[in-house]
Parts: sequence; structure tokens; C-alpha cells
Amino acid sequence: MVDYHESFLAFMTASLLTMVVSTISALLANVSKGYLAPIGLAFLIVVISNVVAQAGLAAYFPWTIPALFISNVSLGFASIAIPAITGIIGVAGTVA
Repeated sequence: MVDYHESFLAFMTASLLTMVVSTISALLANVSKGYLAPIGLAFLIVVISNVVAQAGLAAYFPWTIPALFISNVSLGFASIAIPAITGIIGVAGTVA
């Protein structure tokens, strides 16, 4: 039987992690004063994420960690700290 409460919490946590690592796009939009650079970054992230995942280093790349979390992969402390640090850099750079 599926535990919907646990699935919902996993979904919400993965969504929060995705929002946190997306702050880098906001920083790039702020620095470039436009929207094309963040779109280019999104395409670049997709390509790099595939390469990193094939190399077995997905647990250390901020944009692949939410997908690993939702698929019940065991993540260490570093895999949770990396998106947090990425988010802090993105928010601090955007606000500053």
C-alpha cells in the first residue's frame, strides 16, 4: 500500500530543493539584466546534468540532487549541503 503522506512530503522536499537551486537563475537574470541568459543557463544545466549523471557524480551536482531525492536514493550530508550553499549564494547575490 502506498503511503501518500510520505510521498507528499518527499514531493514537497524535492520541490523545495528545486526552488533553492533555481536562485542561481535569478542571480544571472539580475546580473545580465535580461531573460535570455537564465534560459541559456537552464539549457546548459540540462546538458551538464545528463553528463554528470552518466559519470556517477549526480549526488554532487546541485540540479540533480532533487531528482535523486524523489527517487529514494540515499543522500549524504554533502548532497543536502550543496543545494543549501547554492541557494544561499543565489539569494545573497540577487539581493546584494
